[in-house]
Amino acid sequence: MKTSWIGENHRVWIRWGILVMTALAVMYFFIQVPDLVTTFLLAGILSWLFFQPIAWVQSKGVSRVGAVAIVYGSVFFLLLILMSLFLPRLTQEISSAASQSGEYVKQLDGWLNEWENWDLPESIRKAVQENMLDLQDRFFSFFNRFLSGIGDFFGKILSWFIAPILSFYLLKDWPLWKETFLNFFTPATRREICLLGIEVNQVLKNFITGQLLVSIVVGFLTGCAAFIIGVRFAWMLALLGMVGNWIPYLGAVFSGIPALVLAFIQSPIDALWMLLALFCIQQLESNVITPRIMGKKMDLNQLTIIFVVLAGGQLWGIWGMMMAVPLTAALKVILKRVYLMMV
Repeated sequence: MKTSWIGENHRVWIRWGILVMTALAVMYFFIQVPDLVTTFLLAGILSWLFFQPIAWVQSKGVSRVGAVAIVYGSVFFLLLILMSLFLPRLTQEISSAASQSGEYVKQLDGWLNEWENWDLPESIRKAVQENMLDLQDRFFSFFNRFLSGIGDFFGKILSWFIAPILSFYLLKDWPLWKETFLNFFTPATRREICLLGIEVNQVLKNFITGQLLVSIVVGFLTGCAAFIIGVRFAWMLALLGMVGNWIPYLGAVFSGIPALVLAFIQSPIDALWMLLALFCIQQLESNVITPRIMGKKMDLNQLTIIFVVLAGGQLWGIWGMMMAVPLTAALKVILKRVYLMMV
């Protein structure tokens, strides 16, 4: 019997070498064409979101392709209903807020000029005026970036059309993709990779499903508070509250400032009521809603969360801040599993 000159250990290292070189080549390719990163990232996110529903439909005796088609059709129909109900009103409010931003600046300038008529020491008046001007600049800079971000978000409309198509083929051929990838490893390593995938999937599912529910509740309460108080653009403020709640600790501040400024432009009393409402909503979210829905699922301390949120903001802007926590939690699971495999 002829013995192969390549030992089993050498085979393992060759597989790892091929895998690493392939991964580096793919990373280099995506760096050269960064627009494709967004498309494939969206496709990956869609595939992950649809995977469990497709598996459930498939368990009812439906073929893989049929299950993918059913889930895609159901999601498309649901999105069509939601867009017809909410998108026109939201778009109208965002456009109105952008067109009236100049008037708001004039009102703020008028109130700032009133400080000169107050009987205050010159040092206090000067300090208040400088800080109010700085706050005004910061707010409108943030507001313009937010509107610009929404424009960029919808501006990459081609990615939104291509990503579902890529996701469709990823999901349809997922068993083949999985088998091809696992064939690079030994049977023992395959089991470890499958267990790692299950853990990472559970962490991401816990965060995204829980945070989505919390964000919807917070956004709904913020919009209702603005509507009851009489603050304009309640739908837009609800959207800000929902998006901001994805950013731990800092998101409440980012989404609360526009609501307070818009309320203050109408009336200082409205601003006080809005401040009280936001305070109550955040207390309810921190002490009741989040603990009941999220619990301790992330297993990350507060200092780590704040650090990764700030780092994500520096690297990838608002999207980095929103995805920093789940990605860090997933990375923690991966590093822990790899460490246990090596020791």
